[in-house]
Amino acid sequence: MRDSAGPIDFEGEAFKALLARLRALLIEGSKDGAPDDLSNLETSVKGVILAYTADRYAADHAARSDLHEAAEPLSRALAILRNDANAPAIFSAIAGDDLILASQRYETLIGDLEKIAARANSSATRKAAAKRPADVCLRLLVGDLANIWLCATGEEFSANWHKGEPVSAGAQFLHAVVAFTDPEKLPALREAHRWTIGER
Repeated sequence: MRDSAGPIDFEGEAFKALLARLRALLIEGSKDGAPDDLSNLETSVKGVILAYTADRYAADHAARSDLHEAAEPLSRALAILRNDANAPAIFSAIAGDDLILASQRYETLIGDLEKIAARANSSATRKAAAKRPADVCLRLLVGDLANIWLCATGEEFSANWHKGEPVSAGAQFLHAVVAFTDPEKLPALREAHRWTIGER
């Protein structure tokens, strides 16, 4: 099992063992025991793992962003900076007695702050309006793995669990990939599977 905090090692023994396990499960999951060509299995599995990793990074990064908190203060600051009565103090602060340079810097400053304020407002709107479901990245991974299963076996994907443990070949297929990729998410895997299959 891979340390979820470390880099993904696609050259190591753990990944080779994962591929061997997945091949065996695909054979077991095929009705005639002869799945379609598995020559692309390694590329497909690497692709879904990398996509999941990128999704998790983006989701974690977005969750930590607090730019939305700057929306209201920036709006107030821009109103103050645009007040003509404040122009002499602002011009003096940004360029001393050079009025031409001060004017150029002022326009640049206002333009940049407006861009940041627009981004902060957009971030605030997204935070308020669209909360992602829990473990959406894991659900996307399950969906991608179900597609690999379908393409390789020609069979609709299904998975059986008993007390949270994978029983069927399909469930073990999911479990093996998540155990390699992000073992901390194993407790949420059954629910992610139920949600994903329900949406297919």
